[in-house]
Amino acid sequence: MSIFPSMPSARMRIWLACLLLACILTPQLQASTTSKYQYPDTYVLQTSPINRQATSSLLLDLIRVGSRLLALGQGGHILYSDDQGQSWQQAQVPTTSLLTSITFSDARTGWAVGHQGLILTTQDAGASWQIAYRHAEYLAQAAQIHLPALRTQVDQLSQAVQNAPAHQRADMEAELEQARWDLEDARFLYQPEALPPLLDIHFSSAQEGWAVGAYNTLIHTQDGGQTWQPISQRIPNPDGMHLYAVTHLKDALFIAGEGGFLAYSTDQGQHWSTLDSPYQGSWFHIQADPQQGHLYLLGLRGHAFVSQDQGHSWQSLFTSDTQTTPKVSFNALRILADGALVLWGQAGEYWYQPHNQAPWQAYQAPQGTSLMTGLALNHNTLLAVGQGGLHKIKHPQVVTPSTPSPSTQEP
Repeated sequence: MSIFPSMPSARMRIWLACLLLACILTPQLQASTTSKYQYPDTYVLQTSPINRQATSSLLLDLIRVGSRLLALGQGGHILYSDDQGQSWQQAQVPTTSLLTSITFSDARTGWAVGHQGLILTTQDAGASWQIAYRHAEYLAQAAQIHLPALRTQVDQLSQAVQNAPAHQRADMEAELEQARWDLEDARFLYQPEALPPLLDIHFSSAQEGWAVGAYNTLIHTQDGGQTWQPISQRIPNPDGMHLYAVTHLKDALFIAGEGGFLAYSTDQGQHWSTLDSPYQGSWFHIQADPQQGHLYLLGLRGHAFVSQDQGHSWQSLFTSDTQTTPKVSFNALRILADGALVLWGQAGEYWYQPHNQAPWQAYQAPQGTSLMTGLALNHNTLLAVGQGGLHKIKHPQVVTPSTPSPSTQEP
């Protein structure tokens, strides 16, 4: 199941060049307050309507903050429950865009990301949300600088071709043709359809936050979300691989993405280096266990690994004594309060390992739909989200209820 649109690969290099230019011109963009390049607010600024079927719609993330559960997904839906999932309320949300990830930096301050390059925030524990960042505004200001420069280049080259001697004209015409293509590609890439979906958000501290998304998008705040800045040019990702997940462990930041892409930073995101990947397929989830010092990595076709040295070496979670090797793609990992692990996967399949590192066991949720993530409600009930919304699952083994936590880990 894809949660972001595709982009013609021929335009990828131009998109990266445009993004790099936009990042270089950041001071000018921040100084500009208006732009004649406007992006329609068809999805972005329409309030998500109250929908009685919201609990059955596609939901992509689920967390517990204090005694409150929160889930989000299709149509800008953000749901919350204060009674262990018995009943759900729909939050006030200023968008109908698909929302993909949610986190909290403290008990009341939360963040969510989604399509159209949106970052949302809440100050009331998720009951109401506001837009904190719109990538459309950033690109509109970038377009105001970049497109006129490209048009000027085309005009100057056109005039130069007309005045050029015959023996120079062929080379100059080729240069003019390339400039016209660059202008056409830039026009396409500044359209609303090209806005990168944001796919994960993570705060490494109350002040430092990171959002990642399609086409090598990385957006950073260092003032607790008051301002956000694209810094994609810092990532050594020349092919523009999608960035699916971000986390931190100790003093290091980690990003996982498409095509086996792994990167880390040890200086708060100023500089990034790539890591050797144990698999060349896509990674959908990376998560730290600070208590154990472990880093978990999940992806396509049952690939799941753990690192005990901050990503420099990896070991498969499924050793030779595992009775069955998983074939499904994994979307998320949940660390339960007693240290047990749950891997959430496609086709309603989830894998459970008790805290004593006994062999993994596979289970099938009755609904049979793809599960994006989940948590434990009580001693024998799991709550998952995915296709079809919220799913309560009676687990055949004892599951320790999840301890409230703002993160996806439940220590």
